Amino acid sequence: MSEQQRLIQLLKLYGSDVDRWPEEDQHLGDPDMFDPFTLEVWQEARRLDQRLSEDVIPNRSSEMRWRIHNLISAPPATFTERWLLPLTEPWRPALVHALILSLGLLTSDLVQDSGFVDSTDYDDAIVWAAQYLGDIQP
Repeated sequence: MSEQQRLIQLLKLYGSDVDRWPEEDQHLGDPDMFDPFTLEVWQEARRLDQRLSEDVIPNRSSEMRWRIHNLISAPPATFTERWLLPLTEPWRPALVHALILSLGLLTSDLVQDSGFVDSTDYDDAIVWAAQYLGDIQP
């Protein structure tokens, strides 16, 4: 590998700052000794280093870090996992099952009050069936 190739490789790997280069290669980092092509690569690396030093990530507050940490570390839970299977709050499954039971009772009451004949008397059932089929007029 020639010296020019080695310089270009160092510039691409470590940037234009010679202090970041390996110690055995720092003696090659004098820009006054570069040929025109290597000088262009060095200037491009220098512009990139300056650009990267300008873009500093702002310091986040500890509360923001705490919130992000809690969001990331919390186990994902669906609606059914939160309401039907909670281990810390046993009243939630009881509430959900009570609501389901009350809906079942309400709908059964609505069906019974909808006008269907609910008779256990055998004669009433035969009369109702005959009227329904059209054999007898009421």
